[in-house]
Amino acid sequence: MVMRFMVSTLALLLAALPTAARPDGPASPALALTATQATADVALVRRAYETVHPGLYRYTDKPTMDAAFDRLAAFATTAPTNVQLYGEIARMLATMHCDHTKPEYPASIDGYLATHATHMPVRFRFFKGRMIVASSDPDQARLARGTEIVAINGVSVAEIVRALTPFVSYDGGTSAVVPAKLEADADLTGSDFEQFYPIVYGFPSSFVLDVRDRAAEKLRRVSFAPVSFKAWTKLAWPAIAYHSDLANGTSWRMLPGKVAYLRVDSFVNYRSPVDAMLFYQSYFKSINESGATKLIVDLRWNGGGSTDATIALARFLSNERFVWNAPIRVKTLDFGDLPQYAQTWGDASAIFHPNSRSYRALAGGGYEMIPGRMRSDQDAEMLPMDVAPDRFRGPVTILTSLRNASGSTMVISKLHDIGRVRLVGEPTGGSATGPTAGYILFLKLPNSGITVRVPDMWNRMAVTHATEGASIVPDVPVAETFDDFLSGRDAALEAARSGAN
Repeated sequence: MVMRFMVSTLALLLAALPTAARPDGPASPALALTATQATADVALVRRAYETVHPGLYRYTDKPTMDAAFDRLAAFATTAPTNVQLYGEIARMLATMHCDHTKPEYPASIDGYLATHATHMPVRFRFFKGRMIVASSDPDQARLARGTEIVAINGVSVAEIVRALTPFVSYDGGTSAVVPAKLEADADLTGSDFEQFYPIVYGFPSSFVLDVRDRAAEKLRRVSFAPVSFKAWTKLAWPAIAYHSDLANGTSWRMLPGKVAYLRVDSFVNYRSPVDAMLFYQSYFKSINESGATKLIVDLRWNGGGSTDATIALARFLSNERFVWNAPIRVKTLDFGDLPQYAQTWGDASAIFHPNSRSYRALAGGGYEMIPGRMRSDQDAEMLPMDVAPDRFRGPVTILTSLRNASGSTMVISKLHDIGRVRLVGEPTGGSATGPTAGYILFLKLPNSGITVRVPDMWNRMAVTHATEGASIVPDVPVAETFDDFLSGRDAALEAARSGAN
């Protein structure tokens, strides 16, 4: 497939913000809502998650989630705009710690982002809390790569990070991924920074940056005009800036010492779909014919994607049959009237009206799929799978990073669990035991136009050496340093090659 505030505190915060930093300043496309409208939308949000989401209390206990829902309901009574409501829904959903659970802007806001210059014309990386320039708009006052951004529009980077962090979704206990998500997140409009900065600081008419050049002691100030999202995607970045797919995010080359290097930046296979098995077969046929005796698979820029692509890669890397998922769990078989507000992919009738004979009821509530009964993609995930005839049979190393999530973490978890691969790099994002994902319901709130994502399945990986909600820790830890970044050194790949030779 795939900061909590009491209402009075939030109101005081909004009132204290300078006019240029108000989330609903003159340039904002926000829509005013009545308290009745906002309250109705929030009630629908709560009903949907309490009815459908099987991981609602997976990482956060019920009293904490109940309190978060209650705060959101109280906020709705203040008659917020849809931009303000979006922000508070994002904050509430982030409390759940499920990376597949997040809101999307209303179409009017997405349209505004597509047609107006709203993005900061700088791509950045974080190194130990420091925001470092990776690239900047060449048509403005260019910043050298490695320049440190200390403040934006008079607010320190440290304070901005503190303000944006409560909106960022991640799985379980993998909070270390937040800086990486602020850098880039193809699941949103460019990055979590670009997605949530307007919620707190509004849509600024300029970005005034206090920067420290490399080897300089004093700060200097430089002003940039915002750029469009399209222009933002063209700024230099180590991977495809936005929406890479399996088809355009995969490549391989030969390294010295008969070591093949396969880079897979995405498992997304629904925007430009291909037959995943045939797609990988062409790569592995070439790799095997090259005479490579060892293989390095670079997944560091891969956040996940489609189940068919993740499982297909595992079939070309595993040396034995495997079961992908333990019996998948769902919270309900009765969606009530929620389908009238929701869209999803796949067969909507089968999704919203599942055959009860394919499930067993669980003593603690909810249901579990019975393997062999579904006659669907989920069935295949719960049954033994054969390895691919053209699989790679030599030693395999996988490069990992905090950017791994969902499908990429599942591949890493399964292959590491069976002892097939050595891991080099950083701890992963995502849950080593599987995400709460399945068919995502895109539930559109009728008054605000906000869409919330509601996953309907708990994908429980068939693994035995993983901790629930935790990252996968690499066998050889190698974190990219600021010096590595400046010099262009790939220390993780060097370590992988050293171990492979």
